Amino acid sequence: MTALTRLGVWLLQVGVDICHGAPYHPQTQGKLERFHRTLKADVIQGRPYKDLESCQRAFNAFRHSYNHHRPHEAHELAVPSSKYIPSSRSFPTQLLEPEYDSQDAVRKVQIGGEVNYKGIAFDVPRALAGQRVGIRPSEQDGVVEVRFFREIVAQVNLRYNSP
Repeated sequence: MTALTRLGVWLLQVGVDICHGAPYHPQTQGKLERFHRTLKADVIQGRPYKDLESCQRAFNAFRHSYNHHRPHEAHELAVPSSKYIPSSRSFPTQLLEPEYDSQDAVRKVQIGGEVNYKGIAFDVPRALAGQRVGIRPSEQDGVVEVRFFREIVAQVNLRYNSP
């Protein structure tokens, strides 16, 4: 199941799949952790910024240096910009609408993250407020999957949640 934030909802709406590292396995996050260490050492640590604009300038300079001047061992000491290939997919001009299978029950998520299905109310991530989700039976008897696009955002035991 995917724990969705408003950013995650937007990413799905523009056609970006979300994948997370394995929980409790920080070794799967090695590249990201190494990047954060470099960012902290080069930009953040011990540097007070006068305002957000000066902080943003520092981040912009770091990004340029990191991508265009700093050699990376993972790229055989080449700079990342020399390895970058733009995506062949164009950015959508409008947000995508989720499509669900014909057997899915489609419901709109209420402002507080509540969904009603077969007379039972249950919660899904609040980031989905106002969005349409698809509900379908899971392989487990009495349990349904709540989906947003292809992502399973909740599993609900209807017998446990019934009024």
